[in-house]
Amino acid sequence: MQRSHNNSIFKSMLSSTDKSHRESATFSEVVGQAKVLVLFVCLVVLTFLTLVGNTLVCRTVYSTRRFHKPGFYFVVSLSVADFLVGLLVMPVSTAYYVTFAMTGKWIFGIALCDAWSLANLWFCIASIFSLCAVTWDRYVAIKSPLHYSLRMRTKQVTRLIVAIWLTSFIAALLNCYGLKTSPTRILCEVQGIPLQYTILDFILVYLFPLTTIVFVNIFIAKAVSGQLKRVQQQYIPRSINDVVEMGQISNTDFASNPPNVRAPGFNLGKERNIKHEIKTFRTFLIVTGSFFVSWSPFFFILLVDPISKVDGNIMYICVILTYINSASNPLVYGIFNETSGRQCLQVLKIADVQLFNDLGFLCQV
Repeated sequence: MQRSHNNSIFKSMLSSTDKSHRESATFSEVVGQAKVLVLFVCLVVLTFLTLVGNTLVCRTVYSTRRFHKPGFYFVVSLSVADFLVGLLVMPVSTAYYVTFAMTGKWIFGIALCDAWSLANLWFCIASIFSLCAVTWDRYVAIKSPLHYSLRMRTKQVTRLIVAIWLTSFIAALLNCYGLKTSPTRILCEVQGIPLQYTILDFILVYLFPLTTIVFVNIFIAKAVSGQLKRVQQQYIPRSINDVVEMGQISNTDFASNPPNVRAPGFNLGKERNIKHEIKTFRTFLIVTGSFFVSWSPFFFILLVDPISKVDGNIMYICVILTYINSASNPLVYGIFNETSGRQCLQVLKIADVQLFNDLGFLCQV
């Protein structure tokens, strides 16, 4: 279950090029091909967006005091996983794509292949599990706001994040073992991975998180709906006499201009908190939807490929979708989360000012 399965895809996508030509091709000759150049530029842009976007999210949480809460630690965990994909996975994938177009094979050795495969598996599984934790944190915050601070303390959240990364690492090791011991394995390709490992990945790394996220989001929607109904009921007086008896308005004034009167003891702070949770839920729901669109094709293709060979172009599109997911998560936070979006822009402006100051200092030197 790894992005490195694009290795086998390269052969299909470059099959129109003669093998002997690939072995003698130079970098300039390869990037001169329109197909190779477009994909190379796309990979470089996605790598840049992934690194910059997720760095901005982490820096925003770090520099904003009101974000120093256990719930945002899950967001940081998700951003760190995506950042490591951009730092350690995408560059190697880009280099392999170009060098394969030049030589027709993996040229970086077995050790780097194994390390790349392990990192690939570890970080993408950690990203999936972190997204599950983010969704669960929102559910607890909306369903039981009074008990949230007790159930989601810093120590408990830290332990959960450590468990997520350890579990992801163990799952990655198991998959790497399956690749290493496969008798039909091809170096740094997913081709030849045993079917039982593919099924296990599909169930534990995709189907189980998918089911968890969907059902938790359903419960969140029900909880939010119930809270909204209770809030709306507090705006509606039972009768005209109730409003008059409260001494808030006379019969004449009420008849001529019926107001929207709050019931006694209505807590405006609670209303704002509920609206904030609704906005937060919407943001994470969009992130979850982005995850589904990006990863569903990949896992279904991965499940089908050992049984029936899938076209290389289709598989590579699925790989690009997984990369887009790592690059789009910080963009989704900035676009659909009003609070963190403003903070991201503020941090970005501060970074720009610091960058220009540094550049001016270097020019003076």
